[in-house]
Amino acid sequence: SIEYLKNQPAFALKRVGKHGNIFKSSIFGRKCVFVTGVDALKKIIKLESNGTIAIRPVTPGLQVFGPNSMLSLNGTEHDRLRRLLYSAFSRDTLMSCLPFILDTAKEACAKFEGRGYFPMHKEFKRFALRVTASAVLGMESQRSWDEVLELLITMGLGIYSLTDIRLPFTDFGKAMDSREELLDIIADSIREMEAGSPEDGAGVRVMRQILDARDEDGNGLEMPVILDNLILILWA
Repeated sequence: SIEYLKNQPAFALKRVGKHGNIFKSSIFGRKCVFVTGVDALKKIIKLESNGTIAIRPVTPGLQVFGPNSMLSLNGTEHDRLRRLLYSAFSRDTLMSCLPFILDTAKEACAKFEGRGYFPMHKEFKRFALRVTASAVLGMESQRSWDEVLELLITMGLGIYSLTDIRLPFTDFGKAMDSREELLDIIADSIREMEAGSPEDGAGVRVMRQILDARDEDGNGLEMPVILDNLILILWA
């Protein structure tokens, strides 16, 4: 487990060289299977479609995504959630977001012009967040996107926590505090969206499809499930 936390790519590559693209291991006392390679991953995706794959967090810190996120649910629950969320991200829907994405890219490039050196990594994160939140999910926030980005970064620091002890000075504690702020931001954005008109843009249509998604029995997603998975989508 310590070797895994120190350097995950090195941990995996060492064992791929010894055992091949698929091998068993144990992380924090939990049995798991590592899968690498395009062909193997395609098989996993096919297995996932019938609910036979169990998804289990490998670190206590993954609790920052909540008990209802795709990373925390197993088997049929995971499959149902994946199918309901996938229905909101159809090719046509995402294509309708392209004009906004292009406009956002032009604005970003205009800001870069003449700046000389600037931290590209963080600028890409800022751009990706704005595209995902505004164009794809139709979110608007009273907080600046820079503030939202910092909350996501702080939350991310808690993912690889060795324990789930929530104290103000621990990475896990700070991550959970950031999660609560993000939940409030997302919930406020959904309330504002629901109060708006149906023609508010492509992003709003995606969000409405998530809110309105129904399975074969006519059951939709409860709000705690939606909030947990929107946090996961924004962080990713």
